[in-house]
Amino acid sequence: MHLTSKEPSVEVTQGDLLGTLDKEIWTGGIEGHLSLVRTVSTVKEPKLRVLLIHGFAQNRYSWDSPGRSFSDWLALNGLEVWNLELSGHGRSSTTTQKVGFDNYVEDAVSVIEHFAGDVVLIGHSLGGSVAYAAAGKTGVRGVVGLAAIYQFGEGNEFVRWLCRLTTAISPILWSSMRIKTRGAGSLLGRMYGLSDIMGYTLPMSGWWPGSMEREILADRLELGFDWTNLNVWLDMSRWASSGEVGFHSDWVESATPVFAIAGDRDTLAPMSAVRGAYDQCTSEKRALREFDLYEDGFHWGHLDLVLGREAPEIVWPEILQWVQQL
Repeated sequence: MHLTSKEPSVEVTQGDLLGTLDKEIWTGGIEGHLSLVRTVSTVKEPKLRVLLIHGFAQNRYSWDSPGRSFSDWLALNGLEVWNLELSGHGRSSTTTQKVGFDNYVEDAVSVIEHFAGDVVLIGHSLGGSVAYAAAGKTGVRGVVGLAAIYQFGEGNEFVRWLCRLTTAISPILWSSMRIKTRGAGSLLGRMYGLSDIMGYTLPMSGWWPGSMEREILADRLELGFDWTNLNVWLDMSRWASSGEVGFHSDWVESATPVFAIAGDRDTLAPMSAVRGAYDQCTSEKRALREFDLYEDGFHWGHLDLVLGREAPEIVWPEILQWVQQL
């Protein structure tokens, strides 16, 4: 790992917290192709290190949107925060033309080994899958799976159908093709009124209607949607089509502490697709949580578990409390 540049210290506000943070850009990975942002408080000596891993076709802005930043909030609470961009995402380059899920796992393992396992992984969506697989290959202090996919397609027949179709036509697809999703994200942001309401009926929706403010959602969709490789989607499609867990052998009977989290209206990663990581874990320090209307006063989707309107008051503190107890 090498320090590339250091940004000027900046004063930030996240909820009721106000403080000054240092942000540094580092390079890592086996061939130095990965980009990470390290964020720490200028006044609090960090006693715990976390590694944030974004999801499918996303990047560092999954955690650090201009209007709301989970990574800044963690740093203000005294954590050393590393925001990783996987191969081919954001500022990270690739070492192979045909990037697949296994390459993402290698990315995470290389960073974990640099820290000698002294790190807690927090992964969202497919980033949670990466975290589970990496933790199964090398030791870590714990894993937080935030809407983290364990059995892709479970609980959503439309996703399963789409994945079966993809798998059926995979021989004629160019698996190394890169797909840019930023345009789609930008369009969804500009069509906020329509895209927000459609969350009530669409079989695949990124957030629960009304859970995210227009400006924050627009920034998240514009900045956070990134390139991806078709091969990654093919990997996911094979899992869903066969009903298998692509990284089951790495995680099964894992003794790694785990906190698996789902949203009650998340169509991309419902509880049935999330809970396998909890069920297959043997650690005494394991927890399973579904945020829902009854207990928390709101419905929860996919993106809003991280950067939604109510996440700083409801979701973030539970994650922090669990991490601090490791």
